[in-house]
Amino acid sequence: MDSTDPSSPGFCGQEGCYENMGRRRLDHMLEVYSERLNDLLCDPQARKNSKLDARVHPEVGVYVVGATEELCESSENCISLIDFGNTTKIVHATAMNAQSSRGHIVFKLVLERRGGSDHRITTSEVVYFADLAGREHERTTQAV
Repeated sequence: MDSTDPSSPGFCGQEGCYENMGRRRLDHMLEVYSERLNDLLCDPQARKNSKLDARVHPEVGVYVVGATEELCESSENCISLIDFGNTTKIVHATAMNAQSSRGHIVFKLVLERRGGSDHRITTSEVVYFADLAGREHERTTQAV
């Protein structure tokens, strides 16, 4: 049986899969621009006064102090948060691209699921996504 076939008994659509994953949290969406971290999930006016601090813990690994965390109630909510973050990133026009991203974007999605008879057993997965800004040659793109 093919689970991608909607007529199949084992089929699970996108929203069903999203519900099966349990609790979702967009832990942070950060832009690295000119060696500075910008929180793309907070209000652009508040961002001017915020100072994010990246730290390294020997057991936890890299984490960012002061980054915005958002609970995602649905896949649409998660996508709208990512869309909001994309509208607040720094872009400039070049001859080749009307909205060329100037910084690298990194976001972290945390998926948690509770199980067991008393729902005390928690399993979690962390997924990192990165959108690296391309290197454009200034003469070709006429970047400003």
